[in-house]
Amino acid sequence: MVEYTGTSPSDGRNGALDVHKSAWKKTLQELEAQVERLEDDGWQTVAFPAGHTGPEVPTDGDKDNNRFGLTHIIPGNKADELLKLREKGSFEDYQVFKNSVHGQEFVLTAILDHPTESVVLIAGNYRQQRAEPLKEIAMDEDVMYSHIRKLDGSYIATFEHEDPAHFFPELNDS
Repeated sequence: MVEYTGTSPSDGRNGALDVHKSAWKKTLQELEAQVERLEDDGWQTVAFPAGHTGPEVPTDGDKDNNRFGLTHIIPGNKADELLKLREKGSFEDYQVFKNSVHGQEFVLTAILDHPTESVVLIAGNYRQQRAEPLKEIAMDEDVMYSHIRKLDGSYIATFEHEDPAHFFPELNDS
């Protein structure tokens, strides 16, 4: 999805920040390109860059929090749009486009409902090392989730993905 261009790791922290900014910019450009392509093909889209994306794992000792997956915080103005689209279908198909740049994962998730030609596209990024516990749980459970919330923490939607290797391709190597 995103090709590496920019400064080398030896350029230090500022170089890494520039590379991350460049990778995020390219991720957003890919999001826009996907929206344009899908809408040209007649699909209804809801697309957004997440304000924050983070791996979530169950909280030790908290029986009420057994969630795991990537949690995306979305702008409040997109919540109603997403809920209306979500009501139309089951959204069982998905595609994951990702790129690793200097310890940061840049991800674009397309969650599709073919019968209604509807798609939710979410762009996000997170630190690779924070995903290690999630990767283990997803592999053990053989499933992955995308959780969508608003900034105030209120729940919007959860999408199930049956193959965690789409999010963690290195699982195919083990």
